Amino acid sequence: MRHFKNVKMVTMLAALAAIAAPVAPAALEVTDGDFETGGGFNANVTDWFDGTIGSAQWDDTFQDTNPYAPQAGTTVVWSGNANAKNFLYQPIGTREASDATIDVSIVVGGGATGPFTVGIYQSATFSGADGTDVAGASGVTLIDSATWDIDYAAEVVGPEMTTLSLATANLSDPIFLRFHFGEDGMADGWLRGDNITMTVQSAPDLALIIAQNGANLDFTWDSQAGMLYNLKSSNDLTLDFASWTLVEGDIPATAPLNAKSIPRSADPFLFYIVEEYPPPPLTILSENFDGIDPGWTSGADAVGSPATAWELGNPAGGAATGPVAANSPDNCYGTNIGSDYGLGTDIWLRTPSMDLTAHTAGTLEFKQFRDIEAGFLDFGSIRILAADDLAELAVLEDEVEGTSANWEDYSKALPAAAFNEAIIIEFRFASDGEVNQAGWYIDDVLVTVPAP
Repeated sequence: MRHFKNVKMVTMLAALAAIAAPVAPAALEVTDGDFETGGGFNANVTDWFDGTIGSAQWDDTFQDTNPYAPQAGTTVVWSGNANAKNFLYQPIGTREASDATIDVSIVVGGGATGPFTVGIYQSATFSGADGTDVAGASGVTLIDSATWDIDYAAEVVGPEMTTLSLATANLSDPIFLRFHFGEDGMADGWLRGDNITMTVQSAPDLALIIAQNGANLDFTWDSQAGMLYNLKSSNDLTLDFASWTLVEGDIPATAPLNAKSIPRSADPFLFYIVEEYPPPPLTILSENFDGIDPGWTSGADAVGSPATAWELGNPAGGAATGPVAANSPDNCYGTNIGSDYGLGTDIWLRTPSMDLTAHTAGTLEFKQFRDIEAGFLDFGSIRILAADDLAELAVLEDEVEGTSANWEDYSKALPAAAFNEAIIIEFRFASDGEVNQAGWYIDDVLVTVPAP
């Protein structure tokens, strides 16, 4: 997100003193982070959305009082039975212009070993509900995340802390704080958490100085390595900063100080701002399937799979309950582009190799359309494979099923295992021998990493 430095007014005679934009108190906060509201054995987590799935009480996240609680009183428990329902999140408010990062802390304990992830998400349309995960939901964007490798024996207590960036969050849509524990194949265990705290850190106050220099104006401002800057002007302070006139954009930082000289305007007076923002992420893979052969590969791993294949093409006029068009016409990939998927299917679709040896963070985004029998053995999954031998490095999504009314957004941070080597992302689809539907369609795949 872009951060505006001090506003200055310049007349034809002199540069006047800075007029600092007002800074409102941070609106982001956690509710009931100590879990002392409500509670009781296997209780729903008060003030949080969790993976409650009814009678299967040990397969979700719940609130409890027990001798292994990290702190006195009630605690929250993440089941060691790793699955997609093992999540906990809540809306924490909207970002203020001065909000730069969030420091998150949680006290954990209990007998558990495995990855524990915290992330912040944003959406203009998602509201949240028990049993519905914010991660991967339609219209939801991942802002930042971090993963802790948990290794606690029973009754051992330890705090976990991290800092999450708000750089790409906007100032209008709600932000959600989410925790998730476990992965496929993880040994049983119970992670208990308590005393979740969150502290919002403001962007630094960086000065902008303007000096008259003959027919020019000289600008100097504090800058930070790796950032970019826009110089903007307006003669009306009531206008939103976004609508101010761009004088010069994408100015690279020359930290710790930037300098810029421009001809003075003929306007009798102008206000100037310098806008600071991080460079856009680097694109590793971008594919809309509408150009030349994208170099993706597909195949099958089961008897019966010839009835279904990942096909590239136009879905128009195909399966009755499938998409009427690709997300970005004309083409997308689908599990039988022109008909329902078959029975007894186990098929895969793989990206070209991507070299992530020099990177430590990244995000997978794509559009998907789902019409998959839910609750049985028809499902999609997303795996990270080693490019050299196709060994499984991580499972990004283990159960894609159900129906979406339209194309929907998918966005998720790549796991730590995906970095420091070349990888392939695999989209796998399987079905049983009973009901078949339109299937799984994907389009507009994007893999990015933060700019250096």
